Amino acid sequence: MKGVWSMPSKYSEEGVYRIQYSVIKEAEHHCLLHSPIPVNCPIRLLHGMKDDIVPWHTSMQVAARVVSTDVDVILRKNSDHRMKEKADIQLLVYTIDDLIDKLSTVVN
Repeated sequence: MKGVWSMPSKYSEEGVYRIQYSVIKEAEHHCLLHSPIPVNCPIRLLHGMKDDIVPWHTSMQVAARVVSTDVDVILRKNSDHRMKEKADIQLLVYTIDDLIDKLSTVVN
């Protein structure tokens, strides 16, 4: 209860992530998937289906909970948690550019 939780990770040089107990306790106050999420703006959730850290189903749950009606979930079949491949980066850039265009149109 006062220590550190070590979680195995292939993304860390040490092979584990160390998380302070205080961070875990604080996170309990930020659970969002049990009630509507009061965000009402365009939302784009990009998720790799080979993500072994956060299941892609979590993006579907978030999409269902936000109050915004402008929500897209984009699943990348062969992408993992980092989405670091060239095609992933291109999709991220395209998605951001598209949102900027959409929001610029709304403002003008």
